[in-house]
Amino acid sequence: MAEMTERVTDRADDGLTKTELYAVVKRAVKDAILEVLGTVARLGLSLFLIGVGGGGAIVASSPLEIAVSAVLFVLGLVNAAVVLDVI
Repeated sequence: MAEMTERVTDRADDGLTKTELYAVVKRAVKDAILEVLGTVARLGLSLFLIGVGGGGAIVASSPLEIAVSAVLFVLGLVNAAVVLDVI
């Protein structure tokens, strides 16, 4: 247990113990993994909206159905663009 409280000496002196550094790195990795999962989930939602909107527009029989399909398609595109930091 004594070596877990030693100061980190191969870095700039930031005052972190090995335990504190471990906690910071663990939290950063957890945040990164959750961000990746969130991005993948939102891209999946975007693909779903694009598919439903595009497919609905193809089989639509009334102007209202075409409008709703177009809105879903555009929402999917906008969501994907936001997730990928295009806009």
